[in-house]
Amino acid sequence: MVIIAVLSALAFVQLPPDGAVNEGHERRGGVIARLDGLPAESWQACASACSLNHACAAWTWRVGHTQHPARCEHHASALTPRRHPGAITGLSSRLATQIEAASDRLPDAREREALRALGPAEPARSTLPSEFGEIDPN
Repeated sequence: MVIIAVLSALAFVQLPPDGAVNEGHERRGGVIARLDGLPAESWQACASACSLNHACAAWTWRVGHTQHPARCEHHASALTPRRHPGAITGLSSRLATQIEAASDRLPDAREREALRALGPAEPARSTLPSEFGEIDPN
């Protein structure tokens, strides 16, 4: 009965968007839960279980082998992933959605002021060979 309820809940959970999952990488530190059973069966199940836990910012799933079963870890923070064969890591769908939304918005007044304080940006330089001549950016 409990397994059916968990499977039903996981069916409606959103997986992280493309780019929020890194194969062959892991995250370390801040493990808030180590899960076995259904969440350890696949990285998708691990990611779905993370999205059900509001404290989970990132997850790491490790492939099982003869000495260790597959393992799902939930992390309180999304530290930089590092290479690790046999592991898959990703951001929680909540955090990935927040990052995506922030990249689509315009800077607020405080951010615009900070950008003005940096001064004018240098014009982009051409990477074309000199035989093409200078490119007018206007």
